[in-house]
This record gives sequence, C-alpha cells and structure tokens, in this order.
Amino acid sequence: MTIEQTFTAITITLTIINAALIYFNLRHSRKKDFQDKLFQLKLDAYKEMNDACYSSIKRLDIESTPFVQIYDIKDKGEWTKYCENNMGEQFQKGFELLDLAYKYTFILPPSVVNKLHEFSNYCISFVTMTYHFDTGLIIDNQERLWDLYTDLTNEFRKDLNIEIIDGSLRQRISSKI
Repeated sequence: MTIEQTFTAITITLTIINAALIYFNLRHSRKKDFQDKLFQLKLDAYKEMNDACYSSIKRLDIESTPFVQIYDIKDKGEWTKYCENNMGEQFQKGFELLDLAYKYTFILPPSVVNKLHEFSNYCISFVTMTYHFDTGLIIDNQERLWDLYTDLTNEFRKDLNIEIIDGSLRQRISSKI
C-alpha cells in the first residue's frame, strides 16, 4: 500500500466515524429536545391544574361565601333556597376542573388524570352535599377534599420526579460552595 492509499483509508475511516458521531449526537439531541419540551408542557399543565384546584379549595371553604351563610340560616328550606340561588357558580368551577382534566389527558399519566378526575368529581359532589344543611357533613367533606388535593399534588411531584431534581440541584449548589 502506498502512502496516498494509507492516508485515503485513514481519511475515509475518520470521516465514517465522524459521520456516525454526528448522527448519534443529532439523534440524542432531538430526543433530549423532545423530552425537555414534554417536561415543560407537563410543568405548565401542573401549574395550571394546581392553581385551579387550590382555587376550588378556597371557594369551597366553609369559611367562604356562600358556605359561611349556613351559620346564619336556621331553616333547612331557607338554606335550600339560598343554595339554589348561590351554588351555580360552584358547580361551574367543578365542571371547569373536569374540562382541565380532559385538556391535558394526552400528556399526563393515567394516575394523575384519575386523581384530578376524582378531585373534580368530589368538588361537584361537595356542592351537592351542601344542600343537606348539615355543617358537620360539610366540614367532614372539606377535610376529605383537602386530602384529595394533597394526594393530587403528590402525584404531580411523583410524575415530575421533583425529589430527584431537587436532590441533584442541592448537590450541584453545594459542590460550588
């Protein structure tokens, strides 16, 4: 083999290796970009869902309007009339949570969608249960609603692997100090 042929073989080999590296790098980069985009979509979805769920918790609080009026009303008939006039907006918020669950169904895991669906259905049933004019029932259901909310936020955290991300962030910060 001549020197020219040796250099040509080495050049061709290096070109093939370079092309393979570029291909694998491009493939990995596109996959990483897609994963980053999906993570950002999930993060935005969870922010929106968390805000909507917390807003619902605040609206369905026994100390907020229209529920706080149960302490002033002494008659079940008067309470039923009050509920019919004032609870429509509460129902609407519950149905908006259902719409939110369906909006993000395609990017979220089934466990999160099921928890959000359960939470939104419980918000709707919570409003329905308030028609019974029973403060004890309302307070017990409010505690159950809070438990569903914390379960839902834990599902958010589990899906995003927040503990892992937080641990690596802490490690990165502490290594710079």
